[in-house]
Amino acid sequence: MSDAPAPVPDPVRSARLAADLDAADLRSDPLRQLWGTEADDALGRGMREPILRAIADDDGVLATLGRLFVLGLPQPEAAVASALPTLGVDGLVALGLARVEGDTVAPCALLRPQSFVDADGVGEWWIASDLDEVALDGPLPADHVLGVGGASRTLAETVVPVQVERALDLGTGCGIQALLVARRAGTVVATDISRRALAYAELNAQLNGVTNIDFRHGSMFDPVAGEAFDLIVSNPPFVITPRTEGVPAYEYRDGGLVGDALVETFVRAAPAHLTRGGIAQLLGNWESRQGVTGLARLEAWVPADLDLWVIEREELTPLAYAELWIRDGGTTPRDAAFVPLLTAWLDDFAARGVTAVGFGYVLLRRGGGEPLRRVERLGQSVSNVGAALAAG
Repeated sequence: MSDAPAPVPDPVRSARLAADLDAADLRSDPLRQLWGTEADDALGRGMREPILRAIADDDGVLATLGRLFVLGLPQPEAAVASALPTLGVDGLVALGLARVEGDTVAPCALLRPQSFVDADGVGEWWIASDLDEVALDGPLPADHVLGVGGASRTLAETVVPVQVERALDLGTGCGIQALLVARRAGTVVATDISRRALAYAELNAQLNGVTNIDFRHGSMFDPVAGEAFDLIVSNPPFVITPRTEGVPAYEYRDGGLVGDALVETFVRAAPAHLTRGGIAQLLGNWESRQGVTGLARLEAWVPADLDLWVIEREELTPLAYAELWIRDGGTTPRDAAFVPLLTAWLDDFAARGVTAVGFGYVLLRRGGGEPLRRVERLGQSVSNVGAALAAG
């Protein structure tokens, strides 16, 4: 479990922090200009040294906050106090985002600007999340709350851009999908089984002045029993992980079920929570087993009276899949734990006769006419998926 405390959302302190971040211009373009495009791109590959070299002699407000929040590095207390005049160091500590160690302020979280483009225009938010592998200099704790990653961006680009009264973000994590959907919804319910994740999500809503999100704790559809929604989105913890002692179960990616049972559970349960014309969308993995393709198994889970559109973007062998997610947790082939983890993954797949694992997008819709059933593989890069799904 994480050594850092969970955030403590507070609307007054969050507003003060947002005012300081705005005054410092802690946004993507100014940061990129500060340390350069090449260094910024290197950070995306897990290297912060180019940024540190670029701002080594810069003690300005933006450089101080960049090192503290973007890179996750301790900074002198006096410099942080100067950079956050409205909130102050005590306020930052009270939010659970930092701690004071002697005459330095050590971050307990990352806080990065995240730009987005959707059907309503261009914007940017500040998104807080747990310290990553680079900041921790090691593997992630099991209760790690992820920031905005590739899967988050994929789902955001996939969601159908429709105006709705009620929306649900199931498994909200840091809250990025809830924030996006809130731009087109009267009310959003955001759920997660992780109280730590909900704390980050609520803090992020406060930082960005978003007030139409209702945060609820619980597993799958339990927090919304008996309720229906016009739009359901989910980037669930769909990663297939062996239920074997010694294999880390990361809350942000592992739903605690065997194989692809979490995606099956979602797909079977979601229709009961859709209004007439309502749409449910998720990312997921599905297993091909003993001659039955993953797409065929997935299609069989969906009631025949619902519209279904599945786009499989990628299919991996069990070996490639295992290596991908072992590395994602911060373990490499140089580490002693790598081979035992790989063995556990391959044994788990072999026990179910898994021959491949697919990844892609799923759309369900409670329509009123002849059901649309479209299941396809698209290996090439695609864009504007949400608009295409709306047109379909």
